[in-house]
Amino acid sequence: MERPLLDEGAMGAPLPPERVEVFSRVAELLAEGTTLATGLREGDALARLSQAERLVREHADVPGACRWLAEVRTRIGVVALAASLDDLGRSALTDAATLDPSRALGSAEAPPAVVGEARRLALDVAARPTGRFQVLADGPFATVYLDDQLLGSAPAAVVAPVGRHVLRVESRGFLPWGRVIDVFEGVTSDLRVRLSPGPELRARRRLVDAARGAQVELLPAALADLPESAEPSQVWRLEVGAGPQSRALLTRCSRQGCSAPTLLSEGHPAYEPEYDSFSAGALAQARAWLAAPPPPPPPPVPLYRRAGLWIGVGGALVAASIAAALLTRPAPRQTLVVEPRPGDL
Repeated sequence: MERPLLDEGAMGAPLPPERVEVFSRVAELLAEGTTLATGLREGDALARLSQAERLVREHADVPGACRWLAEVRTRIGVVALAASLDDLGRSALTDAATLDPSRALGSAEAPPAVVGEARRLALDVAARPTGRFQVLADGPFATVYLDDQLLGSAPAAVVAPVGRHVLRVESRGFLPWGRVIDVFEGVTSDLRVRLSPGPELRARRRLVDAARGAQVELLPAALADLPESAEPSQVWRLEVGAGPQSRALLTRCSRQGCSAPTLLSEGHPAYEPEYDSFSAGALAQARAWLAAPPPPPPPPVPLYRRAGLWIGVGGALVAASIAAALLTRPAPRQTLVVEPRPGDL
Protein backbone atom coordinates (compact mmCIF):
# COMPACT_ATOMS: atom_id res chain seq x y z
CA MET A 1 0.00 0.00 0.00
CA GLU A 2 1.38 3.38 -0.97
CA ARG A 3 1.94 5.84 1.86
CA PRO A 4 2.04 9.62 1.45
CA LEU A 5 5.39 11.12 0.57
CA LEU A 6 4.67 14.27 2.55
CA ASP A 7 4.08 14.30 6.30
CA GLU A 8 1.62 17.17 6.55
CA GLY A 9 1.48 16.87 10.32
CA ALA A 10 5.13 17.86 10.66
CA MET A 11 4.55 21.44 9.55
CA GLY A 12 3.10 24.31 11.47
CA ALA A 13 1.11 27.26 10.21
CA PRO A 14 1.63 30.01 12.79
CA LEU A 15 -0.65 33.00 12.78
CA PRO A 16 0.79 36.10 11.13
CA PRO A 17 1.69 38.77 13.71
CA GLU A 18 -0.72 41.28 12.18
CA ARG A 19 -3.65 38.94 12.94
CA VAL A 20 -2.67 38.69 16.57
CA GLU A 21 -1.95 42.42 16.88
CA VAL A 22 -5.51 43.23 15.86
CA PHE A 23 -6.45 42.70 19.49
CA SER A 24 -4.43 45.78 20.38
CA ARG A 25 -7.07 47.70 18.45
CA VAL A 26 -9.77 45.83 20.34
CA ALA A 27 -8.20 46.96 23.63
CA GLU A 28 -8.16 50.55 22.39
CA LEU A 29 -11.85 50.37 21.47
CA LEU A 30 -12.68 48.94 24.89
CA ALA A 31 -10.85 51.82 26.58
CA GLU A 32 -12.58 54.38 24.37
CA GLY A 33 -15.98 52.82 25.10
CA THR A 34 -15.36 52.94 28.85
CA THR A 35 -14.30 56.61 28.66
CA LEU A 36 -17.37 57.57 26.62
CA ALA A 37 -19.70 55.70 28.97
CA THR A 38 -18.16 57.52 31.95
CA GLY A 39 -18.99 60.79 30.19
CA LEU A 40 -22.62 59.65 29.80
CA ARG A 41 -22.24 59.20 26.03
CA GLU A 42 -23.70 55.70 25.99
CA GLY A 43 -24.56 55.75 22.27
CA ASP A 44 -21.01 56.52 21.19
CA ALA A 45 -19.71 53.97 23.71
CA LEU A 46 -21.91 51.22 22.27
CA ALA A 47 -20.72 52.12 18.76
CA ARG A 48 -17.08 51.65 19.80
CA LEU A 49 -17.86 48.39 21.57
CA SER A 50 -19.73 47.10 18.52
CA GLN A 51 -16.62 47.75 16.42
CA ALA A 52 -14.57 45.78 18.94
CA GLU A 53 -17.03 42.87 18.82
CA ARG A 54 -16.89 42.78 15.02
CA LEU A 55 -13.08 42.57 15.07
CA VAL A 56 -13.12 39.73 17.58
CA ARG A 57 -15.69 37.80 15.56
CA GLU A 58 -13.57 38.19 12.42
CA HIS A 59 -10.57 36.75 14.29
CA ALA A 60 -12.28 33.96 16.20
CA ASP A 61 -9.57 31.54 15.01
CA VAL A 62 -6.97 33.28 17.22
CA PRO A 63 -6.39 31.57 20.59
CA GLY A 64 -7.86 33.69 23.37
CA ALA A 65 -10.56 35.24 21.18
CA CYS A 66 -13.21 33.69 23.45
CA ARG A 67 -12.10 35.72 26.48
CA TRP A 68 -11.87 38.89 24.40
CA LEU A 69 -15.43 38.37 23.17
CA ALA A 70 -16.64 37.73 26.73
CA GLU A 71 -15.00 40.98 27.85
CA VAL A 72 -16.56 42.97 25.00
CA ARG A 73 -20.01 41.52 25.68
CA THR A 74 -19.61 42.31 29.40
CA ARG A 75 -18.86 45.97 28.63
CA ILE A 76 -21.79 46.14 26.21
CA GLY A 77 -24.09 44.72 28.87
CA VAL A 78 -22.99 47.25 31.50
CA VAL A 79 -23.38 50.24 29.16
CA ALA A 80 -26.71 49.02 27.76
CA LEU A 81 -28.24 48.53 31.22
CA ALA A 82 -27.03 51.97 32.26
CA ALA A 83 -28.78 53.40 29.17
CA SER A 84 -32.01 51.53 30.05
CA LEU A 85 -31.56 49.15 27.08
CA ASP A 86 -32.52 46.20 29.25
CA ASP A 87 -32.94 43.53 26.54
CA LEU A 88 -29.57 44.31 24.96
CA GLY A 89 -27.88 44.46 28.34
CA ARG A 90 -29.23 41.13 29.60
CA SER A 91 -28.46 39.40 26.28
CA ALA A 92 -24.86 40.66 26.34
CA LEU A 93 -24.25 39.64 29.97
CA THR A 94 -25.75 36.21 29.28
CA ASP A 95 -23.37 35.72 26.34
CA ALA A 96 -20.43 36.77 28.51
CA ALA A 97 -21.37 34.25 31.21
CA THR A 98 -21.66 31.49 28.60
CA LEU A 99 -18.37 32.30 26.88
CA ASP A 100 -16.30 32.73 30.05
CA PRO A 101 -17.98 31.62 33.30
CA SER A 102 -14.91 32.77 35.25
CA ARG A 103 -15.50 36.41 34.26
CA ALA A 104 -17.35 37.89 37.23
CA LEU A 105 -18.41 41.52 37.14
CA GLY A 106 -16.82 43.42 40.04
CA SER A 107 -18.45 46.05 42.21
CA ALA A 108 -16.00 48.68 40.95
CA GLU A 109 -17.02 48.10 37.31
CA ALA A 110 -20.73 48.80 37.47
CA PRO A 111 -23.53 50.00 39.78
CA PRO A 112 -24.75 47.48 42.38
CA ALA A 113 -27.98 46.82 40.47
CA VAL A 114 -26.03 45.88 37.31
CA VAL A 115 -23.63 43.69 39.27
CA GLY A 116 -26.55 41.87 40.89
CA GLU A 117 -28.23 41.34 37.50
CA ALA A 118 -25.00 39.94 36.06
CA ARG A 119 -24.70 37.43 38.92
CA ARG A 120 -28.31 36.34 38.51
CA LEU A 121 -27.82 35.78 34.77
CA ALA A 122 -24.62 33.80 35.43
CA LEU A 123 -26.57 31.44 37.73
CA ASP A 124 -29.22 31.00 35.04
CA VAL A 125 -26.53 30.09 32.51
CA ALA A 126 -25.03 27.49 34.85
CA ALA A 127 -28.44 25.79 35.14
CA ARG A 128 -29.13 25.76 31.39
CA PRO A 129 -29.61 22.50 29.45
CA THR A 130 -26.87 21.33 27.11
CA GLY A 131 -26.58 20.78 23.41
CA ARG A 132 -24.66 18.01 21.66
CA PHE A 133 -23.09 17.73 18.23
CA GLN A 134 -19.96 16.36 16.59
CA VAL A 135 -17.21 18.32 14.84
CA LEU A 136 -15.60 16.74 11.78
CA ALA A 137 -12.52 18.17 10.05
CA ASP A 138 -10.81 17.22 6.81
CA GLY A 139 -7.27 18.10 7.96
CA PRO A 140 -5.04 15.43 9.49
CA PHE A 141 -4.12 15.75 13.17
CA ALA A 142 -6.94 18.29 13.66
CA THR A 143 -7.75 19.37 17.21
CA VAL A 144 -10.97 20.97 18.38
CA TYR A 145 -11.33 23.75 20.98
CA LEU A 146 -14.53 25.14 22.45
CA ASP A 147 -14.17 28.43 24.31
CA ASP A 148 -10.38 27.86 24.36
CA GLN A 149 -10.83 24.48 26.07
CA LEU A 150 -9.30 21.49 24.27
CA LEU A 151 -11.91 18.87 23.41
CA GLY A 152 -9.59 16.47 21.60
CA SER A 153 -8.85 15.30 18.09
CA ALA A 154 -11.44 15.46 15.34
CA PRO A 155 -13.97 13.96 15.12
CA ALA A 156 -14.77 15.41 18.54
CA ALA A 157 -18.03 15.35 20.48
CA VAL A 158 -19.17 18.74 21.80
CA VAL A 159 -21.35 18.93 24.90
CA ALA A 160 -21.92 22.54 25.97
CA PRO A 161 -24.55 24.71 27.66
CA VAL A 162 -27.08 26.27 25.36
CA GLY A 163 -25.93 29.69 24.18
CA ARG A 164 -23.09 31.43 22.41
CA HIS A 165 -19.64 29.83 22.15
CA VAL A 166 -16.40 30.11 20.16
CA LEU A 167 -15.37 27.00 18.24
CA ARG A 168 -11.81 26.67 16.91
CA VAL A 169 -10.19 23.90 14.87
CA GLU A 170 -6.45 23.67 14.27
CA SER A 171 -4.31 21.28 12.24
CA ARG A 172 -0.59 21.53 11.61
CA GLY A 173 0.13 22.81 8.14
CA PHE A 174 -3.37 24.26 7.75
CA LEU A 175 -4.79 27.69 8.48
CA PRO A 176 -6.76 27.69 11.75
CA TRP A 177 -10.54 27.87 11.59
CA GLY A 178 -12.71 29.67 14.13
CA ARG A 179 -16.35 30.77 14.38
CA VAL A 180 -18.78 32.17 16.92
CA ILE A 181 -21.59 29.61 17.10
CA ASP A 182 -24.88 29.16 18.93
CA VAL A 183 -25.46 25.82 20.67
CA PHE A 184 -29.07 24.61 20.81
CA GLU A 185 -30.66 22.17 23.20
CA GLY A 186 -30.54 18.48 22.39
CA VAL A 187 -28.62 16.61 19.70
CA THR A 188 -28.02 18.57 16.50
CA SER A 189 -26.42 17.64 13.19
CA ASP A 190 -22.67 17.27 12.79
CA LEU A 191 -20.56 20.29 11.94
CA ARG A 192 -18.05 19.64 9.15
CA VAL A 193 -15.08 22.00 9.01
CA ARG A 194 -13.10 22.36 5.80
CA LEU A 195 -9.57 23.58 6.55
CA SER A 196 -7.48 25.51 4.06
CA PRO A 197 -3.81 24.56 3.64
CA GLY A 198 -1.24 27.13 4.71
CA PRO A 199 1.15 28.70 2.19
CA GLU A 200 4.03 26.36 3.05
CA LEU A 201 1.85 23.28 2.73
CA ARG A 202 0.51 24.47 -0.63
CA ALA A 203 4.05 24.90 -1.93
CA ARG A 204 5.12 21.48 -0.70
CA ARG A 205 2.08 19.83 -2.21
CA ARG A 206 3.03 21.30 -5.58
CA LEU A 207 6.49 19.77 -5.21
CA VAL A 208 4.98 16.39 -4.39
CA ASP A 209 2.73 16.67 -7.44
CA ALA A 210 5.84 17.35 -9.53
CA ALA A 211 7.45 14.21 -8.14
CA ARG A 212 4.35 12.16 -8.84
CA GLY A 213 4.36 13.39 -12.41
CA ALA A 214 7.10 10.87 -13.20
CA GLN A 215 5.63 7.59 -14.43
CA VAL A 216 7.26 5.42 -11.79
CA GLU A 217 6.22 3.45 -8.75
CA LEU A 218 6.33 5.63 -5.63
CA LEU A 219 7.39 3.75 -2.52
CA PRO A 220 8.65 5.32 0.71
CA ALA A 221 10.38 2.17 1.92
CA ALA A 222 14.06 1.46 1.34
CA LEU A 223 14.98 -1.15 -1.26
CA ALA A 224 16.52 -3.35 1.38
CA ASP A 225 13.15 -3.58 3.13
CA LEU A 226 11.34 -4.84 0.05
CA PRO A 227 10.81 -8.56 -0.49
CA GLU A 228 12.79 -10.14 -3.32
CA SER A 229 9.54 -11.07 -5.08
CA ALA A 230 8.48 -7.46 -5.35
CA GLU A 231 11.11 -6.53 -7.96
CA PRO A 232 10.14 -2.87 -8.27
CA SER A 233 11.64 -1.10 -11.22
CA GLN A 234 12.37 2.10 -9.33
CA VAL A 235 11.94 3.66 -5.92
CA TRP A 236 11.72 7.40 -5.48
CA ARG A 237 12.52 9.30 -2.28
CA LEU A 238 11.35 12.87 -1.78
CA GLU A 239 12.95 15.15 0.81
CA VAL A 240 11.23 18.51 1.30
CA GLY A 241 13.06 21.44 2.87
CA ALA A 242 11.98 22.70 6.28
CA GLY A 243 12.13 26.38 5.34
CA PRO A 244 9.74 28.50 3.29
CA GLN A 245 11.90 28.39 0.14
CA SER A 246 9.82 25.55 -1.44
CA ARG A 247 12.67 23.23 -2.38
CA ALA A 248 12.92 19.45 -2.50
CA LEU A 249 15.27 16.63 -3.43
CA LEU A 250 14.12 13.69 -5.54
CA THR A 251 16.32 10.59 -5.58
CA ARG A 252 15.67 7.63 -7.90
CA CYS A 253 16.92 4.23 -6.80
CA SER A 254 16.85 0.69 -8.13
CA ARG A 255 18.50 -2.52 -7.00
CA GLN A 256 21.53 -1.51 -9.07
CA GLY A 257 21.99 1.73 -7.12
CA CYS A 258 20.75 5.30 -6.84
CA SER A 259 21.10 8.31 -9.08
CA ALA A 260 22.22 11.72 -7.92
CA PRO A 261 19.42 13.70 -6.25
CA THR A 262 17.41 15.88 -8.57
CA LEU A 263 16.91 19.41 -7.27
CA LEU A 264 13.34 20.68 -7.37
CA SER A 265 12.46 24.32 -6.83
CA GLU A 266 9.00 25.83 -7.09
CA GLY A 267 8.63 27.97 -10.17
CA HIS A 268 11.82 26.61 -11.80
CA PRO A 269 12.46 23.46 -13.82
CA ALA A 270 14.07 20.53 -12.08
CA TYR A 271 17.77 20.14 -12.74
CA GLU A 272 20.51 17.66 -11.96
CA PRO A 273 23.59 18.75 -10.00
CA GLU A 274 27.02 18.62 -11.54
CA TYR A 275 27.86 15.19 -10.09
CA ASP A 276 26.83 12.07 -12.01
CA SER A 277 26.21 9.35 -9.44
CA PHE A 278 24.89 8.99 -5.93
CA SER A 279 27.44 9.34 -3.13
CA ALA A 280 27.64 10.62 0.42
CA GLY A 281 29.29 13.80 -0.84
CA ALA A 282 26.67 14.33 -3.52
CA LEU A 283 23.87 13.85 -0.99
CA ALA A 284 25.56 16.26 1.43
CA GLN A 285 25.85 18.92 -1.28
CA ALA A 286 22.22 18.44 -2.29
CA ARG A 287 21.02 18.70 1.29
CA ALA A 288 23.12 21.83 1.80
CA TRP A 289 21.32 23.35 -1.19
CA LEU A 290 18.01 22.21 0.31
CA ALA A 291 18.74 23.95 3.62
CA ALA A 292 20.27 27.10 2.09
CA PRO A 293 18.17 30.26 2.24
CA PRO A 294 16.71 31.47 -1.04
CA PRO A 295 18.96 33.79 -3.04
CA PRO A 296 18.40 37.48 -2.33
CA PRO A 297 16.56 39.51 -4.94
CA PRO A 298 18.75 41.37 -7.41
CA PRO A 299 19.81 44.82 -6.22
CA PRO A 300 17.84 47.71 -7.65
CA VAL A 301 19.36 49.57 -10.59
CA PRO A 302 21.05 52.76 -9.36
CA LEU A 303 19.17 55.91 -10.10
CA TYR A 304 21.93 57.31 -12.30
CA ARG A 305 21.82 54.19 -14.52
CA ARG A 306 18.12 54.35 -15.31
CA ALA A 307 17.37 55.40 -18.88
CA GLY A 308 14.05 56.96 -17.95
CA LEU A 309 15.78 59.38 -15.62
CA TRP A 310 18.14 60.70 -18.30
CA ILE A 311 15.34 60.95 -20.85
CA GLY A 312 13.40 63.06 -18.39
CA VAL A 313 16.46 65.19 -17.60
CA GLY A 314 17.14 65.74 -21.32
CA GLY A 315 13.55 66.73 -21.96
CA ALA A 316 13.66 69.17 -19.06
CA LEU A 317 16.90 70.72 -20.38
CA VAL A 318 15.45 71.15 -23.85
CA ALA A 319 12.30 72.75 -22.45
CA ALA A 320 14.41 75.07 -20.29
CA SER A 321 16.56 76.10 -23.27
CA ILE A 322 13.50 76.95 -25.37
CA ALA A 323 11.99 78.96 -22.53
CA ALA A 324 15.25 80.86 -21.99
CA ALA A 325 15.51 81.67 -25.68
CA LEU A 326 11.99 83.01 -25.75
CA LEU A 327 12.56 85.13 -22.67
CA THR A 328 15.86 86.66 -23.82
CA ARG A 329 14.78 87.41 -27.40
CA PRO A 330 14.80 91.26 -27.98
CA ALA A 331 11.47 92.92 -28.59
CA PRO A 332 10.78 93.88 -32.25
CA ARG A 333 11.66 97.52 -33.14
CA GLN A 334 8.70 99.83 -33.89
CA THR A 335 9.09 102.51 -36.69
CA LEU A 336 6.91 105.63 -36.77
CA VAL A 337 5.84 106.61 -40.29
CA VAL A 338 4.29 110.10 -40.89
CA GLU A 339 2.36 110.73 -44.07
CA PRO A 340 1.48 114.44 -44.53
CA ARG A 341 -1.77 115.36 -46.20
CA PRO A 342 -2.09 118.40 -48.42
CA GLY A 343 -4.56 120.12 -46.12
CA ASP A 344 -2.18 119.88 -43.16
CA LEU A 345 0.65 121.92 -44.69
